[in-house]
Amino acid sequence: MIAHVIERVRAMRDVFCVVGAVPATDDDLIEALRDLYVDTVMGSESDVLSRYVMGATMHQADIVLRITGDCPLWIPAAGDEVVRRMRDNPDLEYCSNDTRISGWPDGTEVEGFTRELLDRAAAADDVTLFDREHVTPWIQRNAILCSTVHRVKDDTSMLKLSVDSLEDLRRVTTIQSRSRARDYSLASLAA
Repeated sequence: MIAHVIERVRAMRDVFCVVGAVPATDDDLIEALRDLYVDTVMGSESDVLSRYVMGATMHQADIVLRITGDCPLWIPAAGDEVVRRMRDNPDLEYCSNDTRISGWPDGTEVEGFTRELLDRAAAADDVTLFDREHVTPWIQRNAILCSTVHRVKDDTSMLKLSVDSLEDLRRVTTIQSRSRARDYSLASLAA
């Protein structure tokens, strides 16, 4: 599943580096990422926020994207739109395609935030264990200028493309088998 996510992230127009931020104890995932030639940072299983800081520091990132490994049909266009919005609006600290309100389907989530905001989150006195595990709750609460990228053409929020259960895996596998190779568009999945 992670290979599909990595392949799709690498298909973005403006991604400069893909970093796997994984628990130091997950040897299988670490090996899989290395086999995919993905830079990997390893750290605490529960402090994912610190792993993001390590990855951003390793590559001196100015914009950091959060894309999760349970979304094998993730859409590169979603990431491109978030990056474009952040580049076009330099004061923007946080941007996402929040699938609860944007018309994008579950499984295409992407959150973008500035390195400065990530560093503030990591150093904040009021960051909770929940914030550290889930990376962006503190960021969402404290970003001064935020934006959401919406689907313009049609609402595809009824699709579920993330994998949280065996049933999800079967559905996503079926969708993947019907789509054209290297066609990472949402239209190819919704057909």
